[in-house]
Amino acid sequence: MNPLRAVSVLRAPRLAPAALRQLQEQKVQRLVRHAWEHVPYYRRLLEDAGLEPDRIRTREDLARIPISTRENLQKAGDALVSRAFRRDALVAERTSGSSGRPLVTYADPHWERMRRLLFLRALAVAGYRPGQRGMLMKIDAGARLPAWSRWHAFGHDEAPAALLRRIERLRPRILYGWVTPLRRLAEHVSERETHVPGLRAVVTTAETLEAPTRRQLE
Repeated sequence: MNPLRAVSVLRAPRLAPAALRQLQEQKVQRLVRHAWEHVPYYRRLLEDAGLEPDRIRTREDLARIPISTRENLQKAGDALVSRAFRRDALVAERTSGSSGRPLVTYADPHWERMRRLLFLRALAVAGYRPGQRGMLMKIDAGARLPAWSRWHAFGHDEAPAALLRRIERLRPRILYGWVTPLRRLAEHVSERETHVPGLRAVVTTAETLEAPTRRQLE
């Protein structure tokens, strides 16, 4: 990736609402057009719904696209892989399978690099600075992160009481993970009528952050 492009991503530009919406809708149109032209599964999905790419132009238009269930995506197999990329050049990822059979997805290497930059940008917006200690939720609870990063891994199924003990021992500045495990941790902390020492930010991913849970984490 071009170093200047990486710096641009990390800066997290603040756009006015109208400019942000325009950018989002441009990306929606580009994404739907790509799916129509290169991904058999989505081409068939749109055709069955009587839709063509030009009819999906705004964020609201996305509601016209039928919802794909996990089962639909698992059955799709290779029809879900974009024909714009060589299969052997893609990076395969598997979900944890905690809610059933694992789902395999594929990403191109450029997106993998971009995702790491977006991850760092999210942390920066939350106030994180390199060198601060953090805790990151990993599917593999035994995963080890580089010591120099000062980040520590924890599992999505770790008991709230055990996780709180680790947090009290490590005193991370920031906590990053799925909504449900973090909500359970917050409930445990509330029941104990205590607080989490040293913690300054919580960043959630993978699930929708509802307003009640946001208040609870705050």
